[in-house]
Formats: sequence, structure tokens, C-alpha cells
Amino acid sequence: MLAKMPELIIPLINEVFGTCYPPDIPITRYQDEFYDRRQKMIADSHLGIAHIHYHAECQSTGDPTMHIRMLEYETAIGLEYISCINGEFHLSLPQSFVLYLSSTSRTVLPSINLHLTNNCNVLYHPKPVYIPDYSLEEVLQKNLIFLLPFYIIRYRDKNSLLCDVQNSAELCKLQEEYHSIKKYLTDKLYNKEKEATYIKIIELSNRVINYIFADNETVRKGLGDIMGGQILELESEKLIESSIKQGFEQGVTQGIEEGIKQGIEQGIEQERCCSIRTIIRILQ
Repeated sequence: MLAKMPELIIPLINEVFGTCYPPDIPITRYQDEFYDRRQKMIADSHLGIAHIHYHAECQSTGDPTMHIRMLEYETAIGLEYISCINGEFHLSLPQSFVLYLSSTSRTVLPSINLHLTNNCNVLYHPKPVYIPDYSLEEVLQKNLIFLLPFYIIRYRDKNSLLCDVQNSAELCKLQEEYHSIKKYLTDKLYNKEKEATYIKIIELSNRVINYIFADNETVRKGLGDIMGGQILELESEKLIESSIKQGFEQGVTQGIEEGIKQGIEQGIEQERCCSIRTIIRILQ
């Protein structure tokens, strides 16, 4: 999502850290591979906004060592981008948070007390973000589109209930929610400028739905019909092919125009040289 739709992370960053970045602010993606004495470490995401580094990890299960892992990543990031100003080194840790996808990934973790020199102590505690804590109304109201593909995961534990009765209250509620999601995405993104994002979000949502409800055809097919997954996959392929074709045609057209321009310029230059040589021969 960060590779293909990085702009969607801006509202989430604003929500987590209380910032007010505009939706079109440039985003820099930094390297996410680091090495310590033991092994290579790969962070989930490392990006920059307005010269500030941000680091986020995504967790689907509980991990009591999550804070320690985060500190390892962020120390590596800080050392990678350490600066020296007026003979003094400055090491800054990135702003960080952990995105917990489900209620089963909820882990109460204590802060890490960093004991530095001169009896200076610093409490380190990356922000936890629990997706199940956000109602659908909050997600849509705060424009947290980045969270929508993961929304279905909260129903993973209720999967067995949804299997029992095809028209159960839980299933009806779920379908109503996805009708709201589809309408929101259509109103928000279904336009010429954002059509690609619209298609990708629905494709990702369907991918997670198909994973969570792999053994529940009723729910999988019902939500797939609401989101229109199969049609959109074809549309996505058409959009990519159209972009490639358009780019190729533009390249060919520009190449032809440039070739004609160069040919004319070369012809004029050759004609000028011939005229000069003719004048020289006449003078001789």
C-alpha cells in the first residue's frame, strides 16, 4: 500500500501523531533494510514527511517483544541518518507506531526505560494503533482509507457464527457495512484522478476477505458481489495496459516529432554547408 498508494498514509499519520499534513504533501520512502551484529533486519515501513522520519510496523498477532524489536529498528535508522553539526553528533529516533490488525494481536507492553549518561532516563514507548478500536463510522469520518482493507479482520473470530445461518444478524450487519464502504470509496475515489487508487483498495479488500473467509463461500461471495472484485480486477488490468499503451504512443509520437525536428535541422545545416562550399569555389 505504501509503494502504490503512499498518499493514504497521511491521514493515518495525522490521526496517530496529531499532525496536520495536507493530503498532497510529498512523501519520501527510505530504505528498510538494516544490519546489526547478528542479522539483517527488515522494517515494515520507513518514510519521511517534512524532513521527519516515521517508522511503522504491522502486527497480526501478539508479540511481547514488540517494543524491543521497534527499538532495534529505530536505533538502526537513527545511526544510518546520524548527523554532525558544529562538531557534535545528533542521533534522532523516528516517530513510530505499531498497527495491530486484530483484537488477538493486542498486547499490553511496558515502556522501556533508557538509562543514559549523566543520570538521564528516557521512556521509550511507540504508539499502539488497534484497528478494532475504530468503528466503521470513525474510519470513514477521519478518512482512514488505509485501514479499510484490514477492516474485515475483526470478524475473523466470528467466522464460525457466520457459517451457521446464511441470513444471520451478524452477516446482515457485515453486508450493510460493506455496502457503506463501497459507497464511501465510490464517492471519494471513483473519478479520473483517483480511479487507480479506488481499484487497488477494493482489490486489497477482496484479497483479505478471501483469506479470512476462505472456508465460507456464502460470506466470501456475498461481500465479493458487493465490492465487485472480479470486474475490478479486469478493470485494473485494462488501466495498466491503457497506461502502458498511452505512454508508448506518447513516446513514439515524441520520438517522431524529435526525429523530424532533428532531420530538418540537419538538412538546413547541410544545405548551409553546401552553400558555403559553393561560394568558396566560386571565389577561388
